[in-house]
Amino acid sequence: MEKILLFAPAGQYLTADNELDTERLDRIAAGIRAKGFALAELPSVRSAETRFAGSDEVRLADAVAALADDSADLALALRGVCSRIFPGMNSRRAERSLRATRT
Repeated sequence: MEKILLFAPAGQYLTADNELDTERLDRIAAGIRAKGFALAELPSVRSAETRFAGSDEVRLADAVAALADDSADLALALRGVCSRIFPGMNSRRAERSLRATRT
């Protein structure tokens, strides 16, 4: 495994002042790179809307893009998954992507 694609489908890391915790996100990214992996971040990783990592549309677009991206060895979700975006997912595309990772 060489390339990790990071996306944030749920909540965002926020400071005590409800600001985007860029220092924490930078530490996460640095930790992944320190292990020797190439890292690509989708927009949701550095987005914040209320307590979420961007709007539902941004998070859905990134989740779909992460599952469809063949250039990454691993799509890694930051902070889990939010069920609010599931209805917008193309389940057949997701299923094909998951099946491809098991072969």
